[in-house]
Amino acid sequence: MKPSVGRIVHYIDPLTGKHCAALIIDVDDKDRVNLRVFGHVGSEWTAFVISNDETYVMLGSWHWPERV
Repeated sequence: MKPSVGRIVHYIDPLTGKHCAALIIDVDDKDRVNLRVFGHVGSEWTAFVISNDETYVMLGSWHWPERV
């Protein structure tokens, strides 16, 4: 799947390993994304996550939600 603005993904916090819901708020021409991450107990923050087909990641990582 190709990242696009408004899609929901799972962000993995690099310090805790916890998965949080995140909203893609920007995608550049190389499919690098900027996420609005929704933390636990109502907190939220912005994570600048760089990702492409090789899954190069900076400041955490993200993935598509698992299908159940």
